[in-house]
Amino acid sequence: MVCVLACAGVVDTQERGPGPVPHGWTALADATSRCIFAVPPRWRGDEPTEAGLLAVSPDGRTTAAISWSADATLTSRLASVLRPTVVHVNSFERLWLEYPSGPPGMHHVAAVPADGGHCLLYLDARDVDEAAKALAHAIVDTLAPLR
Repeated sequence: MVCVLACAGVVDTQERGPGPVPHGWTALADATSRCIFAVPPRWRGDEPTEAGLLAVSPDGRTTAAISWSADATLTSRLASVLRPTVVHVNSFERLWLEYPSGPPGMHHVAAVPADGGHCLLYLDARDVDEAAKALAHAIVDTLAPLR
């Protein structure tokens, strides 16, 4: 059994549905317990708040933040507001974009439908090498609704 950290305590990943958690990673849930994603070992996650949950890599060069939004038009508005440079996925089940931002590096946003709204994951990395890209992809792949 693989267990994960959630705002309400420990959750069995076998109950959560799609979005596999790689061995040794820690899964983190947002404050509403609607959304989950996973980060590698040694990352630290803040306590969830109404605004979301932030996880930071050990070197501080990569951050990932998750939240839930009741906004039904969220995915259509993200593409127009962020002006993506790369569209990784644009389907009913998942939206995943890379977009330009002020700080140098990679900037990803992903959204999946969840409980009358969307789970939203922002991932920012200062590094843009192949290892950083692979890590970003692995983290985004774990984004999933809990309910």
